[in-house]
Amino acid sequence: MGPTARRAHDITAVTLAQPYQYLFQRMRQAGWNDGYARRNDALAAAVGLLVHVETDASDHGMAQAMSAHAEGSDQPCVSEARFKRLLETQDLDALFGGLRRTLPLMKKGAPVMALTNDVLSWAWPDQRDAVKKTWAYGYVWPTK
Repeated sequence: MGPTARRAHDITAVTLAQPYQYLFQRMRQAGWNDGYARRNDALAAAVGLLVHVETDASDHGMAQAMSAHAEGSDQPCVSEARFKRLLETQDLDALFGGLRRTLPLMKKGAPVMALTNDVLSWAWPDQRDAVKKTWAYGYVWPTK
């Protein structure tokens, strides 16, 4: 995606980036159903977040990757408080902002397919709740 998409601070900025527009046109040609603005925004959000993933941690779900411990630490890379704020997110724009700040903390990487599927699902309220539950059950909550 390049530096333009990496700097995108919101979904609109991603959609205005020339590399994203190139990808979007290619997706259309491949059969992407672009009839729903919400679905297009979810695609832009997923793409805009994927540029922040350095390593594919595909052997985990998003919650497990967020609760993984950094090298030499007994703390999860994404704190319980930050994780709870993500779970409280009610719309795609807020999720984008939260994950955009969270992904750089995940030094062991993020699961590319799980991230993509979860972000695409977040755009739909009934699917969002299912993702939230999956994340809540998958996060390794710190024991006190």
